[in-house]
Amino acid sequence: MSKEFVALVSGGKDGIFAARDCIRNGWVLKAIVNLEPVESDELDSFMFQTVGHEMLPFIAEAMDVALIRQPLVGESMNTDDLVPDGFGDGDEISA
Repeated sequence: MSKEFVALVSGGKDGIFAARDCIRNGWVLKAIVNLEPVESDELDSFMFQTVGHEMLPFIAEAMDVALIRQPLVGESMNTDDLVPDGFGDGDEISA
């Protein structure tokens, strides 16, 4: 039985490295998945990296796998360096 996976990749090196490591350990990459910004890059987010997302079609083609994209909606609500007391409304994104 083969071990299959999809890789959540933003376009940066971390997702690509993780996918490569899985492949080296015998897993079979089936697709690259990406949350694509709808209107503009989300540069202030601590949760979603969008820089490099325009390279995903080329990365998927080079890796010979499907590219699955879904729109990233909303915007950063709190871009402070410190974590607020507890988590709740206003942590990261709003729709």
